[in-house]
Amino acid sequence: MTLHLVLTSQTTALKQLERMLAPADSLVFIGDGVYALQLLTSNNWSHQNRCYFRTTDARQRGLADSLQDNVGAIAIDDKQWVELCLSHSRTLSWKP
Repeated sequence: MTLHLVLTSQTTALKQLERMLAPADSLVFIGDGVYALQLLTSNNWSHQNRCYFRTTDARQRGLADSLQDNVGAIAIDDKQWVELCLSHSRTLSWKP
């Protein structure tokens, strides 16, 4: 069970990520990765994995309101992010 930390919105990295996802994996969109969540939602990216995003990062980028309405993505704070990292057996970072 892997927690994928998505720090990029580059489509090549996102396509690689999509191919590597296992059913029990989770994704956290952090930093500039919150842009990717918005992009993936508009492109109807199909995934069955749990998705989260850091509210601080979304707020800093002016996306908090639009991502709050995103079905399938759960807003988390820093404490919840740490808890997610600890609850998964490994983490994998996707960055530019």
